[in-house]
Amino acid sequence: MILISGATGFLGTHLLIELCGRGMDIRAIRRATSDMALVQRVFNFYGKAEQFQQIEWVVADVLDIDSLMSIMEGVDVVYHCAAKVSFSKNDKKEMHHANIRGTANIVDAALEHGIRKICHVSSIAVLGKAELITDATVWDENAPHSDYARSKYNAELEIWRGCAEGLDAVVVRPSVIVGPWRPKAGIGGLFQQIRGGLKYYTGGTNSFVDVRDVAKAMVLLMQSDIKNDGFILTSENMPYREITRMIAEIMGKPAPHKFASKSTTEMAWRLNAVKGFFTGRKSSFTKDTARISQNTSAYSNKKLKDNIPFEYRSVRASLENCQRFYMYQK
Repeated sequence: MILISGATGFLGTHLLIELCGRGMDIRAIRRATSDMALVQRVFNFYGKAEQFQQIEWVVADVLDIDSLMSIMEGVDVVYHCAAKVSFSKNDKKEMHHANIRGTANIVDAALEHGIRKICHVSSIAVLGKAELITDATVWDENAPHSDYARSKYNAELEIWRGCAEGLDAVVVRPSVIVGPWRPKAGIGGLFQQIRGGLKYYTGGTNSFVDVRDVAKAMVLLMQSDIKNDGFILTSENMPYREITRMIAEIMGKPAPHKFASKSTTEMAWRLNAVKGFFTGRKSSFTKDTARISQNTSAYSNKKLKDNIPFEYRSVRASLENCQRFYMYQK
């Protein structure tokens, strides 16, 4: 029996599809308020409507240790995908509580029930800075980090604490995950902006990976003898200018053609903050996202490939899959 936290999220939904395709028994955590219609829509998009019915859904919360103790009865392995992602200062307290305390609860419940192995979804944000970042690039406590990065770093420490207490675990550190989900969330927001005539691109570079590849790598690592180790999951390092151009080409829209300098993005997030103060509406373009958009970071996927046979999809193939989903929903 497999237990998945965060099963109704972006990655969790695609992990469900990967596991269902392998004929495994799945117990999936959802909240009473979870958007099950969206999960069902993603299953339908991949032609997996029947497999959706095979899942045992349980209402629980990773912040409620008692509910976790109850639902882990009879479970062999756990995939911990539940996390809050935000770059808004207003969400700092809630995000730290959800990501750190939630992970600690998962670890404690897993230890109590003698869970065989756990897969924890971390992030490339927990790694330090280098010309080429690998899993050996050490976190620098004194360097500037987003609140999200700090929450994921401390959540990962809870996993290593569990390993010291006898838990077997693998940690995956995905780069920017690309795939079908809400039109306004993640990469979907970029599709929407380009559809609306986005004119500006930034000078930064980031790393991208298909959500289906993340799910597949997680399963392969869990089925292997590998334990108590972490792996970057990424396909390609790509400038933001190139990924916006590629999305525009796939959509048949004009590509952003004006360069937004660092001073421009610094001004933009400040104006958004002032606007939000008066309107009460939070903007997704914050101080952290503005600075991320100008960072130049490259990540290595060599460690995973050295440990298991694995080939990543191209970023273009991932973006084309997104476009098919957005067209499918219309």
